Amino acid sequence: MVTPCSAGRHCLKGILMALPKVKYEDLPEHLPFRMVEYQHPSWTHTHQFKDILEASAEEMAIGLAEAILECKPSKHNGHGATHSHDEAIDAFKAAQDQIESNADEKAYQDLRRKIRVYQKWGGQPPRMVLYPTEQNPKEWEVLVADEEGNPTIYKAPKSLVADVMVNPSDKNAYRKNGAWRARRKRR
Repeated sequence: MVTPCSAGRHCLKGILMALPKVKYEDLPEHLPFRMVEYQHPSWTHTHQFKDILEASAEEMAIGLAEAILECKPSKHNGHGATHSHDEAIDAFKAAQDQIESNADEKAYQDLRRKIRVYQKWGGQPPRMVLYPTEQNPKEWEVLVADEEGNPTIYKAPKSLVADVMVNPSDKNAYRKNGAWRARRKRR
């Protein structure tokens, strides 16, 4: 079942989650179907129309408009409504805009990229990791992952470290056996 996202477009993630455990390699390179949807701000439900990839923009728009005209109060678990001809025309125009913008294919490619990166890192990749260098613990490096999850290491400027990290010695900590220990305050 496809559900609308808060961004107003359908969730391809929902479609893939409904499938049994699919490996990234088994996913089609491009979205195997087309889908359009429309929801008027005053409606309590969204209308969607899905068809094969070869369907024309006009066929998709007509299918969505017909779905809106066929809606009645008894549909959508009692949340349906009788829609006007003008609402069907608005949906027709919205469907054409969605197909021309290719938003569903873009969202699908973005989802494929996220799955690729997740598998590369074995989980959600960090946006940034700040850590001391092995050679000199007073110097810091920053690991930053790009959109494809490829890590790049930069030397961290001292101003960045000062803004983000507090030097333990400034907090009355001391080194013991290679680790920082903090003195506890007595109450």
